[in-house]
Amino acid sequence: MYAGGIVNIVKQPNFPTDNVFSNIFRFNPGTGVIDTAFKPQLLGKDGTRESGEVYALETSSDGKSLYIGGRFTSVGGAPVTGIVKWNLVTNTRDTSFNPRLTLGVNRPATVYDLKMLNGRLFVASDATHIEVNGTKVNGSALMAIHP
Repeated sequence: MYAGGIVNIVKQPNFPTDNVFSNIFRFNPGTGVIDTAFKPQLLGKDGTRESGEVYALETSSDGKSLYIGGRFTSVGGAPVTGIVKWNLVTNTRDTSFNPRLTLGVNRPATVYDLKMLNGRLFVASDATHIEVNGTKVNGSALMAIHP
């Protein structure tokens, strides 16, 4: 199970040390054990974990990927604009998925909600400009992206 938000330290029952995360973590819902290997490094515009909020999580139809949406500008040092696809098999960012969602020319947008429906990823965002695979379109509050 995955949890996101504004979360930087997670305490595990009967474990002496805190776990430091970047606003998202994975745990076993039956045992409560935290998966310390799952640590996407989501950073906000000021380059800190504290500013890289996660607002939305959605798994892919095949369960092999997790879409993460929120207010962050980099993942593991790579620039992104509020949305990333995380490969759950390799525990790495899927670099083939890199839409650019912006407000105006270069201000990163925030993703508020994600929903996978019939193989399409629907994104609720404040984006006014969207670029997917080099194609630019004018944004709206809700858009569909074919992952």
